Amino acid sequence: MRYRFITVVHFLKLGKSNCIIPLLSGMLSNKSSLLKEILSYQSTLALGTMGVHSIDEFQGNTFYFVDGEFDASITQEKVGSFGTNLAFGLLRQIQSLTNGLWSIRDNSVYVRDGFLFVFDKEFEDGVSFKASLSTINTKASGLIEEVCFSKEEIERVSESMQVISMDDVSSGTNFRDATQFQYFKNAKMGRKAIAELYVFHARASASLSMKVLLYITAMEALISTSTAELSHQVAERVAVLLGNDASARIAIYNDIKKGYGYRSKTAHGEALKGTEQDVAGLLERLDDYLRQLLRFDVPFNLEPEQINLFFLNKLLN
Repeated sequence: MRYRFITVVHFLKLGKSNCIIPLLSGMLSNKSSLLKEILSYQSTLALGTMGVHSIDEFQGNTFYFVDGEFDASITQEKVGSFGTNLAFGLLRQIQSLTNGLWSIRDNSVYVRDGFLFVFDKEFEDGVSFKASLSTINTKASGLIEEVCFSKEEIERVSESMQVISMDDVSSGTNFRDATQFQYFKNAKMGRKAIAELYVFHARASASLSMKVLLYITAMEALISTSTAELSHQVAERVAVLLGNDASARIAIYNDIKKGYGYRSKTAHGEALKGTEQDVAGLLERLDDYLRQLLRFDVPFNLEPEQINLFFLNKLLN
């Protein structure tokens, strides 16, 4: 039994046309001829599963493609028990890569609907499954627009993408539901992992005020060690880490403090002052600060007292 999985990677532009980029699992491409057999209006299986509108979405867009073969013991009947779960697993697999692209630059790349086709000898004699995710990423400014990444950048991010195993799928691991970390301490997540989770939710929000709230909370999770003079502590530490000179540190400090002002108004149901362009511009800078911060391991992997000592030495030196 063979299987093929496809999904559109929305708003991802590849650096070259007719490009094929092998990943740890599957490949990214904008070469539409690769999907000619599947994306045919004459294919009863494809048309019945995807519909005309979903087939049209692939035209001229980047897509993710996985072509594989099951173990000989897997029958079509058995696939029916885990086919949808496999479709979700493969969709989350490419979602892990699209999320990773943020570490390179701000973007609004996302995946939504994934289609899995399982067949033996003839494609039309097979069965199909569909999986859908609800997260729609937006840029820090709230815009949704095409962003270009080079083959080298995508290959670099691919090195850490999530890869599912067929054993996990067939043994019952649930890929349908997003993992929810309700209690960060109990989940034993590190500072960077918690901050990345807040960034993930910020990018998934279309509201600029909610983005500010989540970006500032991400910085707190990453860098704060007490609640005393919290906004000053976070602003000062981010400025010390990222500013190359006094003027740069002052600008960063002021941005973080302004972000705290916006966050406070959002949390208390007040309207934000200033223009939408002002808020969007601040968000773009906060987004970039977080991207830079998350490239550090030290001091975020240290204990709170060690973090305090680290920044004390930074300030006094």
